[in-house]
Amino acid sequence: WTVAGAWSVVTSFDWQLSAGWLVLAAVLGLASMLLSALAYEAILGGLHHPAPPVAATVAAWAKSLLGRYVPGNVLMVAGRAVMAEAHGVPKRVTVAATTYEQVVALVAASLLAASPNKGGHRDRAIRLVDSAIQEVRAGIGFAATH
Repeated sequence: WTVAGAWSVVTSFDWQLSAGWLVLAAVLGLASMLLSALAYEAILGGLHHPAPPVAATVAAWAKSLLGRYVPGNVLMVAGRAVMAEAHGVPKRVTVAATTYEQVVALVAASLLAASPNKGGHRDRAIRLVDSAIQEVRAGIGFAATH
């Protein structure tokens, strides 16, 4: 509604599109989505053995994105759970993988957007995130052997 309410401002702006920048944005956007899908696949594969086929996991990840447009993202998580279950992945594992994916994305975006390292806080946060990732990997390893 914000855009609709300010439509006169949008239409009065002197838009100058550059094909090169549009192509670069499209390529970077697709690369970002592919990396996100592969990160989700790695998380799910780390939580469940045997891991579903990479193509099936990436396809489920991509299809589930449509559920983001339903309030609460419930359909995104439910869709992933149903599609992964068809490959033998329990729903609780898919919910855990999706939660990890969201947390990692949020933390990474926050660290990238953080102001320069004032007082060492950004560096300390990065070290804590690295430590958390190591603990998650250790937990995955423990779960795989017990």
